[in-house]
Amino acid sequence: MFWEAVKSGMGTLAHWQTYLATLLYLALSLSPLLVIAPAINRNRTPTDSTLIIYMVLLPLFQAFALVVFIITLAPIILGQSDQAAWSLPWQLLQHEPVKILLLLGKLILAAYLLLLIRVPMLQTLVLSGFALILLLNSFPALNPTFNLDELRVWPGFLFMMGLLFFSTLIGWLGILITTVLGSMIEIHFKGRGVLFTISVASSFGFIPLFIYGAWIGIQLR
Repeated sequence: MFWEAVKSGMGTLAHWQTYLATLLYLALSLSPLLVIAPAINRNRTPTDSTLIIYMVLLPLFQAFALVVFIITLAPIILGQSDQAAWSLPWQLLQHEPVKILLLLGKLILAAYLLLLIRVPMLQTLVLSGFALILLLNSFPALNPTFNLDELRVWPGFLFMMGLLFFSTLIGWLGILITTVLGSMIEIHFKGRGVLFTISVASSFGFIPLFIYGAWIGIQLR
């Protein structure tokens, strides 16, 4: 099942909508910078109050960005469709705001606890995997045909070690190639190379999520 999950997960990485969703994720997660940027431009250094606001907002916006990202790409990640659900996060936010807020609170708490883990890729995997499971449990409509009580969330130690090793290898190679291509694009199209590099490099950081989500998706079939 490992290689089947890898194949499906890499298919998510190869999907063009993944990179649009990544740009949306980056835009949402970096939104608190809009608060601190004017202060930096005026004073060169932000004030203490501005930094406090930034530090308070940052985890909230990052958690919200992750939720939007996963809900949007859930049909592709789980192998249920080749189309992202662009409107679904905003529909759920409109009709189920309490569930979304509870979900954000759990993710923010998990993010702080994960600061104890010094491996960024493992942090991303645990937090995004946790978010995916929470979403499936909070919104059964995402997959109404499956009994979530039967869902296995732990794939096994060897699976996890293989996932981290494969993701690290592919992610490193991908970022290396992306940096080269981004530099070439930047020469001919100023500004676009940086945008390309940031989007693609960030998407490679989600490789563990895509493989893990594919493993969950295999169970949902």
